[in-house]
Amino acid sequence: MAAGCSEPPSFELRWSIAESFELLGDARTPESQAECTARGIDGVRVVTTQGGLTIDSREFDCFVDGLAPGPTLEAGRYLVEVMGLRRTQTPWSCQLDSTYIGDPNCTGGLGCACDEEGLCDEGLSCASQLQSTADGVEILGRFCEACTARSSFVIEIGGERPELDAPLISPLECDDGIDNDGDGLTDSLDPACARDPSRGESSDLDDTTIALQVSFLGGNNAADCIPGTNQAAPLGVSTIRTRLTGNGVDEVRDDICQRALPLQLFELAPGDYQVEVTGMGNDGAGGLEARTLSETLDLSVGELGGFLAATVDFAGEEFLEPVTGTVGGLPRFVFEVPGASTMARGCSPSNNSSSPLEIDEVDLTVLDIDGQAVDPATLAFPGASAVGDVSRLACPNTGLESSVLNWGSYALSIEGRVGTEVCFRTADPVDVLPSFPDAIQLQRVLVDGQPPAGCEDCSVDADCTNPEFPRCSAGLCLLP
Repeated sequence: MAAGCSEPPSFELRWSIAESFELLGDARTPESQAECTARGIDGVRVVTTQGGLTIDSREFDCFVDGLAPGPTLEAGRYLVEVMGLRRTQTPWSCQLDSTYIGDPNCTGGLGCACDEEGLCDEGLSCASQLQSTADGVEILGRFCEACTARSSFVIEIGGERPELDAPLISPLECDDGIDNDGDGLTDSLDPACARDPSRGESSDLDDTTIALQVSFLGGNNAADCIPGTNQAAPLGVSTIRTRLTGNGVDEVRDDICQRALPLQLFELAPGDYQVEVTGMGNDGAGGLEARTLSETLDLSVGELGGFLAATVDFAGEEFLEPVTGTVGGLPRFVFEVPGASTMARGCSPSNNSSSPLEIDEVDLTVLDIDGQAVDPATLAFPGASAVGDVSRLACPNTGLESSVLNWGSYALSIEGRVGTEVCFRTADPVDVLPSFPDAIQLQRVLVDGQPPAGCEDCSVDADCTNPEFPRCSAGLCLLP
């Protein structure tokens, strides 16, 4: 790992390790590498950034005798992030999923928004709340959380050399790479961790744990619970009700509809039980009668408890009001130029496009829940002609929509053609939602680094009409 630089460092730092955020005051500086290893932290990475750009990144053994040297920096203001590393030399994640509920009205404290510089109170880190969308990943907010083995500082270089003290929260037993209870099983391979990662490898195994996930429309990755959770969500399911019955037990629990439901723990006598999972919609007046769909799972409990992990999928035909809608999408063609930001555009070149290429036609293939192609005659895309299982039509600059179908689950593959040559295609079939023609990205087809014949941007520099991309090389218009 890193040693000091020949020039004097602009800052120095040490780190200490705490069992938890609540015990931050008891954090202690490790006195040996063996002590670090016993806490699950193998090394430390120090990343220095300015204005979002990484200026320096260096790694150290977790045990450093004295202060660790930072880089030599010019005068200015910098963000320094200190991250503990696993045995694989990777840091622990510091991200929040879309179901996280933070408080944007406070700053710096646990669960509060990060300040303007992305900082939080001591021991807390600024974590991004992420949500996957059709166009990638969207940041919903940034909140202060007790992330594993991470600290951040803003420092001013130009005066006295700063000395930083970075508290690192040690990883949980189920995420530290150590066989803590000596049973030969580590982290997620240990039954106790598989049942409840928050309780540790040595936790009692006589509880019964129910871990459920919810999906919709045959596992359609784009479908979500309720409108507002995802702009594209057409499904009015607001609540997931879990009912556990058997051996005199009848317990009901309601949770807000989300992909991964909170773990449920029960103390149950040995025997057979049933778990009924019901998705319910809000009728707008506080009732739950609008939509109800259920699945029943069997649970067997022994002397050491039981464990049920399952994904419950609610298909379109299971709704009281069957889900119907069109299949569609808006093709967006991705032009990647080395050294430039990736651009996606429609069929015709725009003013800032790197390529003058005009896309003539698109071929659409719609796959059903079984991966079988849907008959183009059933889809009836306007202006399309059937070529086997493919619907072929002139490249559209607006969203495409089929006739109304019963759902089901559908995925869409698209190819973009110039003449007879396929120049763009979706990397994999894209899950789509009923009556929501979202943007669908098509990647450029390259063979040995250049487009097929007929798909080139250019043959000479003069063909590249955008002055920002004036150079023709291997059939592509590139930066100067």
